[in-house]
Amino acid sequence: MAFRKAAALMIAATAVVASLPTIAFASAGTTANEAVRSTFPTNTAQASSCSGNNSCASISGVTSHTAAGTGNDCPHYALCMYTGKSYTGKRFDMYSCNVRWSMYNWNGYGSAVNNESPAGYGFWFDQDGLQYAYIAPGWKYDSVDYVPIYTVMACAS
Repeated sequence: MAFRKAAALMIAATAVVASLPTIAFASAGTTANEAVRSTFPTNTAQASSCSGNNSCASISGVTSHTAAGTGNDCPHYALCMYTGKSYTGKRFDMYSCNVRWSMYNWNGYGSAVNNESPAGYGFWFDQDGLQYAYIAPGWKYDSVDYVPIYTVMACAS
């Protein structure tokens, strides 16, 4: 009886997985990271203009601001990510603790500032959901390779 239930569950799970959409990877020479990220833009011109840079970068649920170029514009209690190196481009401020935000079209180098409370570490996660890197409170990185990073979490506990 237990074997039949297990077999029925496996068949049902296979049917669910088979019905999920698949993501087609781009041509040879494109990393899986670039290929998945390049599926988000809706037109070809936008996809090609976003390749290798963060000009089309966004973070789900987070509004961007124009960066001042110093890193001193990161508000208190925020983890800030910048689309350009040396705190330039667009700035994204994250405040809520233990929330994972999805990152879209981060295809190059940017920068980051952690202006959170003394206990507030920021964490970046790869496409498998594994911790890739962290930024300690009070730290600034003027060059961060965002290509392998898919989600971000502020003041994680």
